Amino acid sequence: MNSVEVTNLTKIFKTQVSNNITALDNVSLSIGEGIIFGLLGPNGAGKSTLMNCIIGYLNPDKGKILLKGDDTSELNLKYRLHIG
Repeated sequence: MNSVEVTNLTKIFKTQVSNNITALDNVSLSIGEGIIFGLLGPNGAGKSTLMNCIIGYLNPDKGKILLKGDDTSELNLKYRLHIG
């Protein structure tokens, strides 16, 4: 079983002007249990946005995040506070 499973994750930040910012566009990844994982990329690539979605600080606009098989959109706040 994977500890983290991200499927087709999209996060769009709304701006006051007509141009919205797509921070994540259909991102998918799987991280197995016990695996040490690094997330690398240039500034503005969406690394922090992805991690903030995984820990529940941000809600994705589309896609699914599973932590040990549990859908994060269905987890209560008490459980989510212990993630990360």
